Amino acid sequence: MQQSLPAHKQEFGLEKYDPHPEWIKSYGQYDTQDQYVQKDSTGKVLTLIRCTNAVVKVRSAPRCNMYWNMEPFMKVKLEARFARVHLKDWQLIRKNSEKLIKSFAVDPKTLKRITD
Repeated sequence: MQQSLPAHKQEFGLEKYDPHPEWIKSYGQYDTQDQYVQKDSTGKVLTLIRCTNAVVKVRSAPRCNMYWNMEPFMKVKLEARFARVHLKDWQLIRKNSEKLIKSFAVDPKTLKRITD
């Protein structure tokens, strides 16, 4: 797995991590990923986003994979994939993904939908 170093800057409310210079030296910038992290006040990672720097001919744009858990609502790990140009919309993507998952949730005792 690629090693990353803190970039010491925020992008879209996320801490940015750049590929380690040795990885870039070995593989080139093209085959590396930038990482973005959202943490809570205690330093716990809430959201991890990995974005490619490569342009793949089939997709034609660098991509991002976002990972997070829906705890305490439910013990579910989610992954969303999107074009890197939409990184600025990560909070909206997360919010709407959670909204969709929650729309299917039912109370195990009553089997009725759980609504907020």
